Amino acid sequence: MGIRDWFTTKVDADSADHSTLADLVVATEIQNAMTAQNDVLKVPAIYRAKTMTEKAIASMPVASWTGTAKSPRQPVIVTNPTAGTREQFLEETVNSLMTGEAYWELSNYVNGFPTDIRVLDPRRMTVTWRQPDQRVREYFYFDTRMRATGFQPNLAVISIDRGPGDLKGFGPMSSDRIDGIVAALDYIQEFFENAGTPTGILRVSKELSKEQADLLKQQWTSRSARTPAVMSSGYEWESLSFNPNDSAWVEAYYATVLDVANLFGIPPTILGFNAPGSALTYQNLSDVYEAWVRTTLRPVYMKPIEAAWSRLVPRGQDVRFDARALTRLSDDQRAEMYTKALSAQTGWLSRDEVRELEGLAPDGVENQVIDREVG
Repeated sequence: MGIRDWFTTKVDADSADHSTLADLVVATEIQNAMTAQNDVLKVPAIYRAKTMTEKAIASMPVASWTGTAKSPRQPVIVTNPTAGTREQFLEETVNSLMTGEAYWELSNYVNGFPTDIRVLDPRRMTVTWRQPDQRVREYFYFDTRMRATGFQPNLAVISIDRGPGDLKGFGPMSSDRIDGIVAALDYIQEFFENAGTPTGILRVSKELSKEQADLLKQQWTSRSARTPAVMSSGYEWESLSFNPNDSAWVEAYYATVLDVANLFGIPPTILGFNAPGSALTYQNLSDVYEAWVRTTLRPVYMKPIEAAWSRLVPRGQDVRFDARALTRLSDDQRAEMYTKALSAQTGWLSRDEVRELEGLAPDGVENQVIDREVG
Protein backbone atom coordinates (compact mmCIF):
# COMPACT_ATOMS: atom_id res chain seq x y z
CA MET A 1 0.00 0.00 0.00
CA GLY A 2 2.97 2.33 0.41
CA ILE A 3 3.43 5.27 2.71
CA ARG A 4 0.11 6.83 3.68
CA ASP A 5 1.32 9.62 5.92
CA TRP A 6 4.94 10.70 5.55
CA PHE A 7 4.89 13.87 7.56
CA THR A 8 4.41 14.67 11.25
CA THR A 9 5.48 17.52 13.43
CA LYS A 10 9.09 17.86 14.43
CA VAL A 11 10.22 17.33 18.01
CA ASP A 12 9.50 20.26 20.29
CA ALA A 13 12.77 21.10 22.02
CA ASP A 14 10.92 22.53 25.02
CA SER A 15 8.61 19.56 25.59
CA ALA A 16 11.23 17.22 27.07
CA ASP A 17 11.04 16.12 30.70
CA HIS A 18 14.09 17.53 32.47
CA SER A 19 13.18 16.16 35.90
CA THR A 20 16.55 14.50 36.40
CA LEU A 21 19.99 16.06 36.54
CA ALA A 22 21.12 14.01 33.55
CA ASP A 23 18.25 15.37 31.46
CA LEU A 24 19.11 18.90 32.55
CA VAL A 25 22.76 18.42 31.53
CA VAL A 26 21.72 17.07 28.13
CA ALA A 27 19.28 19.96 27.65
CA THR A 28 22.02 22.46 28.51
CA GLU A 29 24.44 20.87 26.05
CA ILE A 30 21.80 20.92 23.32
CA GLN A 31 21.03 24.58 24.01
CA ASN A 32 24.75 25.40 23.79
CA ALA A 33 24.98 23.51 20.50
CA MET A 34 21.99 25.40 19.13
CA THR A 35 23.56 28.72 20.15
CA ALA A 36 26.85 27.76 18.50
CA GLN A 37 25.04 26.78 15.29
CA ASN A 38 23.15 30.07 15.25
CA ASP A 39 26.49 31.90 15.50
CA VAL A 40 27.84 29.89 12.58
CA LEU A 41 24.77 30.69 10.47
CA LYS A 42 25.51 34.41 10.86
CA VAL A 43 28.21 33.89 8.22
CA PRO A 44 26.40 34.72 4.95
CA ALA A 45 28.16 32.09 2.82
CA ILE A 46 27.46 29.29 5.33
CA TYR A 47 23.83 30.32 5.72
CA ARG A 48 23.32 30.43 1.96
CA ALA A 49 25.10 27.12 1.35
CA LYS A 50 22.98 25.39 3.98
CA THR A 51 19.72 27.00 2.89
CA MET A 52 20.26 26.44 -0.84
CA THR A 53 21.03 22.75 -0.27
CA GLU A 54 17.91 22.26 1.84
CA LYS A 55 15.66 24.15 -0.57
CA ALA A 56 17.06 22.35 -3.62
CA ILE A 57 16.31 18.89 -2.19
CA ALA A 58 12.91 19.94 -0.83
CA SER A 59 11.83 21.37 -4.21
CA MET A 60 12.34 18.09 -6.08
CA PRO A 61 9.32 15.87 -6.78
CA VAL A 62 9.47 12.35 -5.34
CA ALA A 63 8.01 9.30 -7.10
CA SER A 64 8.05 5.52 -6.74
CA TRP A 65 9.40 3.49 -9.68
CA THR A 66 9.35 -0.16 -10.66
CA GLY A 67 12.34 -0.64 -12.88
CA THR A 68 12.23 2.01 -15.61
CA ALA A 69 8.51 2.75 -15.23
CA LYS A 70 6.61 4.70 -12.63
CA SER A 71 4.78 2.38 -10.28
CA PRO A 72 1.04 2.22 -10.90
CA ARG A 73 0.37 2.90 -7.23
CA GLN A 74 2.30 5.80 -5.80
CA PRO A 75 2.82 6.37 -2.05
CA VAL A 76 -0.03 8.55 -0.84
CA ILE A 77 1.03 11.75 0.90
CA VAL A 78 -1.44 12.78 3.57
CA THR A 79 -1.02 16.21 5.13
CA ASN A 80 -3.10 16.62 8.25
CA PRO A 81 -3.45 19.94 10.13
CA THR A 82 -0.54 19.12 12.47
CA ALA A 83 1.78 17.44 9.98
CA GLY A 84 3.54 20.22 8.09
CA THR A 85 4.48 19.83 4.43
CA ARG A 86 6.63 17.57 2.28
CA GLU A 87 9.06 20.46 1.79
CA GLN A 88 9.38 20.96 5.53
CA PHE A 89 9.98 17.24 6.07
CA LEU A 90 12.75 17.14 3.47
CA GLU A 91 14.36 20.36 4.71
CA GLU A 92 14.52 18.97 8.25
CA THR A 93 16.00 15.72 6.93
CA VAL A 94 18.73 17.49 4.94
CA ASN A 95 19.34 19.85 7.87
CA SER A 96 20.03 16.83 10.08
CA LEU A 97 22.16 15.16 7.41
CA MET A 98 24.50 18.14 7.39
CA THR A 99 25.61 17.07 10.87
CA GLY A 100 26.34 13.56 9.52
CA GLU A 101 23.14 11.65 10.25
CA ALA A 102 19.37 12.01 10.05
CA TYR A 103 16.84 9.90 11.93
CA TRP A 104 13.23 9.07 11.07
CA GLU A 105 10.86 7.69 13.67
CA LEU A 106 8.57 5.08 12.07
CA SER A 107 5.18 4.27 13.59
CA ASN A 108 1.60 3.14 12.90
CA TYR A 109 2.41 0.14 10.70
CA VAL A 110 -0.38 -0.95 8.33
CA ASN A 111 0.07 -4.07 6.19
CA GLY A 112 3.76 -4.08 7.05
CA PHE A 113 4.47 -0.46 6.15
CA PRO A 114 4.77 2.59 8.44
CA THR A 115 2.13 5.22 7.92
CA ASP A 116 3.72 7.92 10.09
CA ILE A 117 7.26 9.25 9.81
CA ARG A 118 8.79 12.18 11.65
CA VAL A 119 12.29 13.62 11.69
CA LEU A 120 14.03 13.27 15.06
CA ASP A 121 16.49 15.80 16.47
CA PRO A 122 19.96 14.28 15.87
CA ARG A 123 21.38 16.17 18.86
CA ARG A 124 19.15 14.14 21.17
CA MET A 125 20.19 10.78 19.71
CA THR A 126 22.87 8.80 21.55
CA VAL A 127 24.74 6.18 19.50
CA THR A 128 26.85 3.48 21.16
CA TRP A 129 28.40 0.16 20.23
CA ARG A 130 26.58 -2.92 21.46
CA GLN A 131 28.73 -4.80 23.94
CA PRO A 132 30.81 -6.89 23.84
CA ASP A 133 31.45 -7.28 20.09
CA GLN A 134 31.23 -3.52 19.31
CA ARG A 135 30.04 -4.19 15.79
CA VAL A 136 26.36 -3.30 16.08
CA ARG A 137 25.22 0.27 16.73
CA GLU A 138 22.58 0.97 19.35
CA TYR A 139 20.42 4.09 19.31
CA PHE A 140 18.79 5.86 22.25
CA TYR A 141 16.48 8.83 21.80
CA PHE A 142 16.41 10.47 25.23
CA ASP A 143 16.18 7.28 27.33
CA THR A 144 14.20 5.26 24.79
CA ARG A 145 16.01 2.52 22.88
CA MET A 146 15.24 2.70 19.17
CA ARG A 147 15.36 -0.27 16.77
CA ALA A 148 16.80 0.31 13.31
CA THR A 149 16.63 -3.39 12.30
CA GLY A 150 14.32 -6.35 12.71
CA PHE A 151 10.56 -6.63 12.24
CA GLN A 152 8.80 -3.30 11.92
CA PRO A 153 11.68 -1.10 13.20
CA ASN A 154 10.79 2.23 14.74
CA LEU A 155 13.92 4.00 13.45
CA ALA A 156 15.42 4.70 10.03
CA VAL A 157 19.04 5.90 10.01
CA ILE A 158 20.40 7.96 7.11
CA SER A 159 24.15 8.59 7.17
CA ILE A 160 26.66 10.34 4.97
CA ASP A 161 30.38 9.58 4.95
CA ARG A 162 30.14 6.94 7.70
CA GLY A 163 32.87 4.32 7.66
CA PRO A 164 32.53 0.74 8.99
CA GLY A 165 34.27 1.68 12.25
CA ASP A 166 32.51 5.01 12.75
CA LEU A 167 29.60 5.42 15.12
CA LYS A 168 28.13 8.33 13.15
CA GLY A 169 28.44 9.97 9.78
CA PHE A 170 30.27 13.19 9.04
CA GLY A 171 28.60 16.23 7.48
CA PRO A 172 29.77 19.74 6.60
CA MET A 173 28.18 21.32 9.69
CA SER A 174 30.21 18.99 11.94
CA SER A 175 33.53 19.93 10.37
CA ASP A 176 36.16 21.73 12.45
CA ARG A 177 36.86 23.83 9.37
CA ILE A 178 33.63 25.73 10.14
CA ASP A 179 35.29 27.23 13.23
CA GLY A 180 38.30 28.34 11.18
CA ILE A 181 36.09 30.04 8.60
CA VAL A 182 34.12 31.86 11.30
CA ALA A 183 37.31 32.94 13.08
CA ALA A 184 38.83 34.28 9.84
CA LEU A 185 35.72 36.27 8.99
CA ASP A 186 35.48 37.62 12.55
CA TYR A 187 39.07 38.84 12.30
CA ILE A 188 38.44 40.50 8.93
CA GLN A 189 35.25 42.13 10.21
CA GLU A 190 37.01 43.43 13.31
CA PHE A 191 39.74 44.93 11.15
CA PHE A 192 37.28 46.87 8.99
CA GLU A 193 35.13 47.93 11.94
CA ASN A 194 38.17 49.42 13.68
CA ALA A 195 39.39 51.25 10.60
CA GLY A 196 38.60 54.56 12.37
CA THR A 197 41.39 53.75 14.83
CA PRO A 198 44.11 52.41 12.51
CA THR A 199 47.10 50.46 13.66
CA GLY A 200 50.16 52.65 13.86
CA ILE A 201 52.75 54.38 16.01
CA LEU A 202 52.05 57.49 18.10
CA ARG A 203 55.35 59.38 18.38
CA VAL A 204 55.95 61.84 21.22
CA SER A 205 58.83 64.33 21.26
CA LYS A 206 59.66 63.71 24.94
CA GLU A 207 60.30 60.73 27.18
CA LEU A 208 57.24 59.20 28.78
CA SER A 209 56.95 56.90 31.73
CA LYS A 210 55.11 53.61 31.31
CA GLU A 211 52.11 55.03 33.15
CA GLN A 212 52.03 58.10 30.90
CA ALA A 213 52.40 55.97 27.75
CA ASP A 214 49.59 53.62 28.84
CA LEU A 215 47.34 56.57 29.64
CA LEU A 216 48.04 58.21 26.26
CA LYS A 217 47.37 54.92 24.44
CA GLN A 218 44.14 54.45 26.36
CA GLN A 219 42.99 57.97 25.52
CA TRP A 220 43.82 57.47 21.86
CA THR A 221 42.13 54.06 21.45
CA SER A 222 39.06 54.92 23.54
CA ARG A 223 37.88 57.66 21.21
CA SER A 224 34.92 56.74 19.02
CA ALA A 225 35.66 55.31 15.62
CA ARG A 226 35.57 57.75 12.69
CA THR A 227 36.01 60.80 14.90
CA PRO A 228 38.89 63.12 13.94
CA ALA A 229 42.08 63.07 15.95
CA VAL A 230 43.33 66.36 17.47
CA MET A 231 47.07 66.47 18.18
CA SER A 232 49.43 69.15 19.46
CA SER A 233 52.80 69.96 17.96
CA GLY A 234 54.47 67.45 20.24
CA TYR A 235 52.71 64.44 18.72
CA GLU A 236 53.17 62.64 15.42
CA TRP A 237 51.00 59.78 14.14
CA GLU A 238 52.50 57.22 11.76
CA SER A 239 49.79 55.00 10.29
CA LEU A 240 50.63 51.37 9.60
CA SER A 241 47.30 50.61 7.93
CA PHE A 242 46.77 50.07 4.22
CA ASN A 243 44.01 50.32 1.67
CA PRO A 244 41.80 47.23 2.05
CA ASN A 245 41.05 47.20 -1.68
CA ASP A 246 44.76 46.82 -2.40
CA SER A 247 45.44 44.34 0.38
CA ALA A 248 45.22 40.62 0.98
CA TRP A 249 42.11 41.12 3.11
CA VAL A 250 39.78 40.99 0.12
CA GLU A 251 41.52 37.85 -1.07
CA ALA A 252 41.18 36.39 2.41
CA TYR A 253 37.44 37.02 2.32
CA TYR A 254 37.19 35.37 -1.11
CA ALA A 255 39.15 32.42 0.29
CA THR A 256 36.62 31.91 3.09
CA VAL A 257 33.74 31.88 0.58
CA LEU A 258 35.60 29.30 -1.50
CA ASP A 259 36.25 27.27 1.67
CA VAL A 260 32.52 27.21 2.38
CA ALA A 261 31.80 26.21 -1.23
CA ASN A 262 34.29 23.34 -1.04
CA LEU A 263 33.07 22.23 2.38
CA PHE A 264 29.43 22.05 1.29
CA GLY A 265 30.20 20.88 -2.24
CA ILE A 266 28.26 23.76 -3.76
CA PRO A 267 29.42 25.84 -6.77
CA PRO A 268 30.63 29.30 -5.66
CA THR A 269 28.32 30.85 -8.26
CA ILE A 270 25.28 29.60 -6.33
CA LEU A 271 26.67 31.37 -3.26
CA GLY A 272 26.65 34.61 -5.21
CA PHE A 273 30.42 34.59 -5.77
CA ASN A 274 31.83 35.01 -9.25
CA ALA A 275 35.55 34.93 -9.76
CA PRO A 276 36.96 38.08 -11.39
CA GLY A 277 36.72 37.79 -15.16
CA SER A 278 34.01 35.11 -15.13
CA ALA A 279 31.14 35.46 -17.60
CA LEU A 280 28.23 33.46 -16.23
CA THR A 281 25.10 33.54 -18.34
CA TYR A 282 21.63 32.09 -17.97
CA GLN A 283 22.54 29.63 -20.69
CA ASN A 284 25.37 28.01 -18.75
CA LEU A 285 23.73 28.43 -15.33
CA SER A 286 21.87 25.16 -15.96
CA ASP A 287 25.27 23.50 -16.42
CA VAL A 288 26.30 24.79 -12.98
CA TYR A 289 23.21 23.26 -11.37
CA GLU A 290 23.70 20.04 -13.33
CA ALA A 291 27.24 19.75 -11.98
CA TRP A 292 25.98 20.47 -8.46
CA VAL A 293 23.36 17.72 -8.72
CA ARG A 294 25.83 15.17 -10.08
CA THR A 295 28.73 15.88 -7.75
CA THR A 296 26.98 16.70 -4.45
CA LEU A 297 23.20 16.61 -4.23
CA ARG A 298 22.70 13.16 -5.76
CA PRO A 299 25.56 11.17 -4.20
CA VAL A 300 25.63 12.91 -0.81
CA TYR A 301 21.97 13.64 -0.04
CA MET A 302 19.55 12.23 -2.61
CA LYS A 303 20.86 8.65 -2.72
CA PRO A 304 20.81 8.03 1.07
CA ILE A 305 17.30 9.50 1.38
CA GLU A 306 16.09 7.48 -1.61
CA ALA A 307 17.54 4.29 -0.11
CA ALA A 308 15.79 4.93 3.23
CA TRP A 309 12.46 5.62 1.52
CA SER A 310 12.78 2.61 -0.78
CA ARG A 311 12.86 0.31 2.25
CA LEU A 312 9.44 1.65 3.27
CA VAL A 313 7.55 0.84 0.07
CA PRO A 314 6.57 -2.54 -1.47
CA ARG A 315 9.42 -4.74 -2.61
CA GLY A 316 10.50 -4.09 -6.17
CA GLN A 317 9.78 -0.37 -5.98
CA ASP A 318 12.32 2.41 -5.64
CA VAL A 319 11.65 5.96 -4.47
CA ARG A 320 13.54 8.53 -6.53
CA PHE A 321 13.93 12.28 -6.70
CA ASP A 322 13.35 14.09 -9.97
CA ALA A 323 15.99 16.79 -10.37
CA ARG A 324 15.02 17.89 -13.86
CA ALA A 325 13.29 21.04 -12.66
CA LEU A 326 16.49 22.11 -10.90
CA THR A 327 18.60 21.63 -14.04
CA ARG A 328 15.98 23.07 -16.39
CA LEU A 329 17.37 24.28 -19.69
CA SER A 330 16.53 27.60 -21.32
CA ASP A 331 13.50 27.84 -23.62
CA ASP A 332 15.62 27.64 -26.78
CA GLN A 333 17.60 24.69 -25.48
CA ARG A 334 14.47 22.79 -24.45
CA ALA A 335 12.81 23.42 -27.82
CA GLU A 336 15.85 22.05 -29.62
CA MET A 337 16.06 19.04 -27.31
CA TYR A 338 12.34 18.22 -27.62
CA THR A 339 12.53 18.41 -31.42
CA LYS A 340 15.17 15.70 -31.39
CA ALA A 341 13.39 13.75 -28.63
CA LEU A 342 10.16 13.57 -30.67
CA SER A 343 11.81 12.80 -34.01
CA ALA A 344 10.82 9.55 -35.72
CA GLN A 345 14.50 8.77 -36.32
CA THR A 346 16.25 10.01 -33.17
CA GLY A 347 13.35 10.30 -30.72
CA TRP A 348 13.16 8.77 -27.26
CA LEU A 349 10.17 10.61 -25.78
CA SER A 350 6.45 10.69 -26.49
CA ARG A 351 4.40 13.86 -26.73
CA ASP A 352 2.75 13.15 -23.37
CA GLU A 353 6.16 12.62 -21.76
CA VAL A 354 7.32 16.00 -23.06
CA ARG A 355 4.20 17.65 -21.71
CA GLU A 356 4.84 16.01 -18.34
CA LEU A 357 8.37 17.45 -18.31
CA GLU A 358 6.84 20.88 -18.90
CA GLY A 359 4.32 20.40 -16.10
CA LEU A 360 1.38 20.00 -18.50
CA ALA A 361 -1.36 17.38 -18.54
CA PRO A 362 -1.46 14.82 -21.39
CA ASP A 363 -3.58 15.95 -24.32
CA GLY A 364 -3.99 12.58 -26.02
CA VAL A 365 -2.55 13.84 -29.32
CA GLU A 366 -0.16 11.51 -31.13
CA ASN A 367 3.34 12.70 -32.03
CA GLN A 368 3.22 15.07 -34.98
CA VAL A 369 6.83 15.71 -35.88
CA ILE A 370 7.90 16.68 -39.38
CA ASP A 371 11.43 15.49 -40.12
CA ARG A 372 12.92 18.04 -42.45
CA GLU A 373 15.17 16.76 -45.16
CA VAL A 374 18.72 17.98 -45.10
CA GLY A 375 19.81 18.87 -48.59
